[in-house]
This record gives sequence, C-alpha cells and structure tokens, in this order.
Amino acid sequence: MTHDARRLAWAYLSRVAQGPNRPVFDHAAVHGPESAAAAVRAGGLGERLMVRAHIDTAAADLDHIAALGGRLITPDDDEWPAWRFLGFDGSGLTAGVDTCSPIALWALGNRPVATSTERSVAIVGTRASSPYGDHVTAEISADLALDGWTIISGAALVL
Repeated sequence: MTHDARRLAWAYLSRVAQGPNRPVFDHAAVHGPESAAAAVRAGGLGERLMVRAHIDTAAADLDHIAALGGRLITPDDDEWPAWRFLGFDGSGLTAGVDTCSPIALWALGNRPVATSTERSVAIVGTRASSPYGDHVTAEISADLALDGWTIISGAALVL
C-alpha cells in the first residue's frame, strides 16, 4: 500500500514521540509533520527522541493498522477531536513539556471518534507487565468492548 509523505511523517512522529510531546507537536503545527520528522532525525527536537529517531516503520505501521481494520487519525483529519484536547492548554500546566495533544491517534474500527469517545474507558498500565496482568487486562478490555465501551489506551510497547 502506498502512503503520502505527510501521513508517513505523522506515523513516524507518533512512534518516535510515543505520546504527547510539546516540542514535536508545536513544530508539526507550525511547520508541518514532514519538517518535524526531519527535525527529529537531525536531533533538533530533543535528546530523548534520539533513542528512537532511527526507527522508521511508518509505512509498515500504517499497513498493519489498515489490515486490522483501523486507521491513523491526525490533526490533518476532519475527525481529529481537537475540542477534546482543549483542556491541556487551559489546565495551567502548559509549562510542562508534555501537556499537549497527542501527536496522533491509532483507532481500530470505523466508528467516528466523536461518537466513540462518548462511552469510553481508558486502560493504562505498565510496559513491564506480568503474564497474569496481560491476561486480566485482555479479559477486562474484551468484556468492556463487548458491552459497547470504547477502549482508550496509550498502547505503550517496549521497543
């Protein structure tokens, strides 16, 4: 599958930043995601990003989410839920590095984000979970999903 350069840049930034990252988000908002991706690769948006800057699996990530029946949602997309993230800028915590919107959202299924988040639950945990923790989390998540809840997760993985 082919992907345009802008979408590939968003996917790359999402993997490299692994969550909200104010310098990356602000650079992408002003100069575009392609410029932000180039800045990350050059080391210009923070040392902590350099650990993963060489990992560019954007095309494979986009192909994989599509094969699962999902999609990448970015600030470029009409369904980007900007209004859901307004609290980050009005929280009084804007001096913090990561008090900003996420870089992108990875969504499974085809329900619009606006309606999916009306009945949702966030499930978060650790990157070093035990097999028991994995099992219980999968069981709880499956039960909630079967009952019509949208599961929101940071989906943190150890690379």
